[in-house]
Amino acid sequence: MNYSQLKALSIEELQMLNKQVVDMIKFKRKSVAMEKKFELHIGMEVKVNHPKLMGQKLVVKEIRRTKASLQVLNGFASYSVPINMIEIV
Repeated sequence: MNYSQLKALSIEELQMLNKQVVDMIKFKRKSVAMEKKFELHIGMEVKVNHPKLMGQKLVVKEIRRTKASLQVLNGFASYSVPINMIEIV
């Protein structure tokens, strides 16, 4: 759909299209997080996509519904991180 086609739609049609797009984005995010959650295992080494933890390797200590508890490898600090921010090493 290009700009001229969108411009021809009414406000109600645009609102319905927006709702459908938002619902699809939420669905895809949840499915990606669920796939990643099933790949995670306790004791696995991971990285986190966040500036505060950039370049650090962490170990999975606990996996919850939407977050995982991670501990810095060879360190004492631990963090609770959303699953979608975790990158498997």
